[in-house]
Amino acid sequence: MARIQTFKSKILLLVLFVLLTAAVSLVVLSKREIESGLYGVEQQAARDVLYLISQTIENQYQDMMDHNRAVLDMRKEAMRNLSALVVSTIDRFYDLSRKRLLSEDEAKRQALEQVKAIRYGHDDYFFVYDADYTAISHPDPLFMGKNLKNYRDAKGVLVVQELMKVSREQGGGFVPYWWKRLNERNPVRKMGYAIFYPKWRWMIGTGLYIDDLDNEYRRKLDAIVAQLKASFSKIRTKKGTSLFLFDGKGKLVISPVGWGDERPRLQELMSAAETPDRPLRYLVQATATSTKKAWRQAYVVHFRPLDWYIVGTFDEAELEKPGKILMQKAVVFMLVATMVSLALAYIIAAKVTRPLSQLAGYAKSLPSQDFQPEPDTAVQALSNRSDEVGRLAEAFLFMQKMLQSYLGHLKETTAAKERIESELKIAHDIQMSMVPKTFPPFPDRKDFDIYATLIPAREVGGDFYDFFFIDDHRLCFAIGDVSGKGVPASLFMALTKTMFRATGARQNVTAELILSRLNGEICRDNDSCMFVTVFCGILDARTGQVEY
Repeated sequence: MARIQTFKSKILLLVLFVLLTAAVSLVVLSKREIESGLYGVEQQAARDVLYLISQTIENQYQDMMDHNRAVLDMRKEAMRNLSALVVSTIDRFYDLSRKRLLSEDEAKRQALEQVKAIRYGHDDYFFVYDADYTAISHPDPLFMGKNLKNYRDAKGVLVVQELMKVSREQGGGFVPYWWKRLNERNPVRKMGYAIFYPKWRWMIGTGLYIDDLDNEYRRKLDAIVAQLKASFSKIRTKKGTSLFLFDGKGKLVISPVGWGDERPRLQELMSAAETPDRPLRYLVQATATSTKKAWRQAYVVHFRPLDWYIVGTFDEAELEKPGKILMQKAVVFMLVATMVSLALAYIIAAKVTRPLSQLAGYAKSLPSQDFQPEPDTAVQALSNRSDEVGRLAEAFLFMQKMLQSYLGHLKETTAAKERIESELKIAHDIQMSMVPKTFPPFPDRKDFDIYATLIPAREVGGDFYDFFFIDDHRLCFAIGDVSGKGVPASLFMALTKTMFRATGARQNVTAELILSRLNGEICRDNDSCMFVTVFCGILDARTGQVEY
């Protein structure tokens, strides 16, 4: 512990503290800057990758939807053309009835038979409903001849009413609904087309089953997923990074590599998609066989048309490794630099503290020689130096001379102080003898009690008290305090007390008269303008009444 208190030790500790502080600060700041830079690069890379993937998905999805729309438009146009041919066929029978070559009923019957026999595409057909929503021509015997005004499909659509409405209001139009194929039980999506034939008030319709478009849509979607899987496998080049894809129902479309504890966090990833530029930071299982947790960051982009969530994640621990390696190297370097610096500091401190040790030894020897030693040649040699050590040695020699002078004055002052203290002790004893000290002062009196004590703040002071009988029954008493402290106050107190007793020791006096006379006496020849504050009272022991 003694070594730590030396100047040399303090210099070495200061150098060590500065070096260690600088080393730790440098290492921490460097590590933080490197990690921050790596985080920024990795985060930007993750955002860029997700942006490119989302753009790729959007382009492929748009191509797929454009293809489907083109195929559907082509089929719609085919339905319009076929419907026009059916109408022309019905028109031919209508003309025969108008020319009376066929009766109207026969013309209608033959027209309906021909419509019923028409097939095209994948077993697609035509049907006819009258104005009362009754199927007068339909290849399915379950519907033939039945009123289907209130018939609803699997999604609750009033199919015939919607077809009739669009045919009457627009002359012809399309209505999507669900309907089963001929000789099948399960309904599929269908695009219906209906036109109104006003001459016989018929609604002529057909429909195109578009489940094949759905199958084509799924095939193209599977192709997109397969292409994304290939792209994801190429992008996963850095350890700790992962790309995966899941839909809004929580189903994995493309699983991540090393799937760990991320599955329960799909809801958090969905929420993170609302702020795609801000990462989600969360804890996951480090490995499949380990219970250790690791921090990951994830960026999420939501592709709304397909309800897909594209996720790019990376391990924070992998980004911290370069910073840790740098810190280890920096620690080794700073330790070597610290050892070298401490060695140099020790040499310099030893050179600086050697003359200080000489001065300390010289200072310790002064009391033992009554501060009057012979001039030390080593100290005088140090005083000739021009640096701080020389000025300190010169100050030591000057201090020695001044101490010798102060010791002489101190002896004289001490002797004078002892004389004054002796005189003040005598004055204290005299002052204390001037106030009553015997209690009880009137032991034969049982009608009242009186007690007092006086403790001056200094050796002597200006406080006082006094009491005496004016006659057999009247007790005069007073308490006073002279302005100021010390000897002047005590002298003025003695004067006041003497005059108080002389003034009050008369017959028929009152407290007012006592103080009035006392005031006149102490004002006379009072050039120092000192004053005393006095409380004076007279107790009548017979009645217990006090006049003050």
